[in-house]
Formats: sequence, C-alpha cells, structure tokens
Amino acid sequence: MVLGGMAQIPVAGIAWQVLHYLEGFRRLGHDVAYLEDLGMWPYDPDADTVTDDASPAVRRLKRLMRWASFDERWAYRAAVGEERVSGMTAEQLDATLAGADVLINLSGMTALSEVHMRVPLRIYLETDPVALQIELHDNLQETIDFLAPHRAFFTFGENYGNPDCGVPLPERFHFRPTRQPVVLDLWQHHDDGVASTFTTVGSWR
Repeated sequence: MVLGGMAQIPVAGIAWQVLHYLEGFRRLGHDVAYLEDLGMWPYDPDADTVTDDASPAVRRLKRLMRWASFDERWAYRAAVGEERVSGMTAEQLDATLAGADVLINLSGMTALSEVHMRVPLRIYLETDPVALQIELHDNLQETIDFLAPHRAFFTFGENYGNPDCGVPLPERFHFRPTRQPVVLDLWQHHDDGVASTFTTVGSWR
C-alpha cells in the first residue's frame, strides 16, 4: 500500500513521482494499491480552494488511476462529507489494509493512524531531505511523534553520514539511502528517436 497526495496536490510532478513507484512495484511482481488518506479538507484545483466537496479531487484521481491501469486499486478517504471512501469501497479498503505486508508513506504525506497500524511494516520514504533531520536534531516532539509509528526509514539524501555532509543525523531513526524509480517507457520518445540519456539540473542554491 502506497500512501500519497496526488489529489490534494494536483501538480504533474507529484502524480509522476507516485505513479513511478506504483508501476515500479507492480513490475517487480507486487500487488500494489494506492491510498490517499490525509485527514484534511479536499482541494479543488478548478476553484483553487479547499472545500467540503471531495468530488473534484476524486474525479481527477479516478481519471489518473484509470490512465495508469490501477482502476480497481486505489482509494481516497475524505475527511469530510457523507461519502468518506471513494475508489474502493470501505470494505475493500479495510480488507486491503488488513492483508498488506508493507505500507509506504511516500514523502511523509500521511500522519499514520490506527487504521494504518494494521500493516506490519510501515516505511517512511523521505523525498525532501534535510528539514526533518534538523527538526529531529532540535528534538521537535511533533516530528518525533510523527515518525515513531514507522518501522523503517529511507531518504533521497544519499550523502547522509559522509564526511562532507553537515546534516545532523538522528540516533533514534536510521535513514537508508534510496532513489526515485524511473520507468523509462512511460516517458515520451523524442521526435528524432529514442533518447539515449535522460538528464536533469538541480541545485540547493
């Protein structure tokens, strides 16, 4: 079960990141499901506001998951409104969580609750490193409480622990390095043929 925020943060980068994890795990042979369970009012991108109506968020998520061929493998749990669970039924969602071996809290989008605790291995997968480590260094109790229900911790901060890395590392939570999976055939080929390389430019500055 992958936890994320594709409907709440309706930008291409968030959707693309989550979908690569879902498809990557599926291609490794896993039975994968997606759950958006943020405990906050839904965001309506057309009105550019939060609302008590989850239908715009659900419509977008449904369209996205159909495109990715995860039609029956997603659920959206609304914090408000009568129809609390969309996608899967509430019963299907309960059964999926009860049968899951691993729960991945992608980008730490979700504050884990009792319903998530049924999954034995709960992974925090950090995609925006540094700020959280500083909060732990400062013993921010809210951050400690947020991480405590997880059982394993992964980060995009591949340089953590190296001599040239000045980020303070927490003793209680051991972060292992990981990388964003990329499913190459999801990327459109160039007009002049298949690209031989994919490049990116990034800077902390």
